[in-house]
Formats: sequence, C-alpha cells, structure tokens
Amino acid sequence: MLDDQGDLRREARQEAARRFAGELRELREAAGQPSLRQMAARSGRISHTTLHDCLSGARLPSWEATREFVRACGGNEEEWQARWSAASTAPSPDESVVTDETASVVPDSAEVATPPTRPRRRRRLFVLLATGAAAAIAAVVFLIPNSQNTSANTSSSPTTDVPGPLVPDDRSRFIGDLTIPDGTVVSPGTRFTKIWEIENSGLAIWRGRYLEREDLPVTPDTCQTPERIAIGDTLPNDRVKISVDVTAPKTPTTCMVKWKMVDSAGRRFFPSARPVYFLVYVRG
Repeated sequence: MLDDQGDLRREARQEAARRFAGELRELREAAGQPSLRQMAARSGRISHTTLHDCLSGARLPSWEATREFVRACGGNEEEWQARWSAASTAPSPDESVVTDETASVVPDSAEVATPPTRPRRRRRLFVLLATGAAAAIAAVVFLIPNSQNTSANTSSSPTTDVPGPLVPDDRSRFIGDLTIPDGTVVSPGTRFTKIWEIENSGLAIWRGRYLEREDLPVTPDTCQTPERIAIGDTLPNDRVKISVDVTAPKTPTTCMVKWKMVDSAGRRFFPSARPVYFLVYVRG
C-alpha cells in the first residue's frame, strides 16, 4: 500500500510537469516560435539546452529556469510564477509517505512481540487508513489546475491580476522587424536604424503616443538611442512603421533595448504586454 501511495505521488508530479511543459510550448508559439538559441541569447543567463529541458515535460523546471524562459518569450512573470507554484504543489515522489495517522500503525519492537490476532486487527486498520490517504492524494491530483483553467484561476487572485490596457478596447499586434534582425552582429561605434512594424488591432485611435526605453537613464556602456520615439497617428486595423537611430557602444557587449508604448505623461498603454525590443551583438 505504501508503494501505491508513492506511485500516486509520482504520477501526480509527472502529470503536472507534462501540463506545465505544454503551457510553455503555447507561450513560445504565441511569441512567434523563436529558436531556443535565440531565447538563450535574449536571456543571457540560461543555455539553450536548459530551455529544451523546460519543454521536455520529464520534470518540472526550477523557477529560475522558468523565469528566464518566460522573459525570453515576453510573458508576464507574476502570472507564470503563479502557474509554476500551482504545478509544484503536486507531491514529490521523494517525500516521506509516513504521516501522523500512518505512523501510529507502523509496528515497533513492542508490537512485533504481540499475539498473531493483534497484528491482523492492526493490518485491517492500516488498510483503512492507507485507503483514506490514497483518496486524499487523488483529491490533490484532481485539484491541480490544467492548462485550460490555470489562467482563470490565477487571474481571480488579487496577487496575480494582470493589468489591462490604459484605454478600453485598445490592442497592439507586433508584425515584425523590418531592419536589423535580432542577433545581428555590429562593429563597435556602428550607427544603424532599427525599424519595427506594429498594427493597431483594437478599436482606439492612436494619437500622441511614443515608444519609451525601459532602461532609463541610458548608460554609456550600452546602445545609445533617444529616450522616446514618436508613433504616428494610427487608425484601428492600420499598421505603422517605427524607426529609431542607434549608435553601438565602442566596446564589445550584448545590447538588448526594450521599449513600451506610453503617452506624453509616461503612462503605459499596455502594462502587461511584452515590450518591443532589438538585440545586437557588438563585436570588434
């Protein structure tokens, strides 16, 4: 019976890991299916082999690995930390299966010396208690959220609410990089122009909007750009090209600059959406 409990625990943990890996694959697809090497370059803290392990479903990845995966795909860290915590509640197969209830029926040296009739009664009691424990474990497995309801469960929690757009019915969709693909190698001091194309996929008219750098103030050891870039007026369903002039630093480095859409007061229109960014390698 103890082996049965261990099997239930192991199955619960494996099923949670498989579901979580499936959710990570969905996040990657929503981000445009970047290669694992591209994601590793965006992170700068994790290898592409570790990212591959996150998708295998063989075991639940650490939160540190999950966080870098989510960052590389532009996901919401708070939402994904809640998902990871939910997946990690499945009991580990390495945990002890002796509880307060079962400990009272585990034979010790005194019980071994009792007449044969008493162990039979204790074995019957053990079966009843172990059956109750198995039912409790099954309840835990049943309550672990799956990929369809995780978002709904976490969004209802006050600590995991995802902020909506600043303007009702406002949406933005990234179309693509028109120049300087991510991962481009440039020489120190090189000047170039990065151009993105995005779409107004909502119902609000875009006027008086900008892209603003997230890493302000700009330090000398990174790519130099204006702090803000004006976005032209854009009607719903129209697309707009946004360009920024960039000067690479004079020393080799990895330069990743992220931008968020803001108004003239600096308020973000899409606080929970992933930023627009460019990534270049400065090499001598």
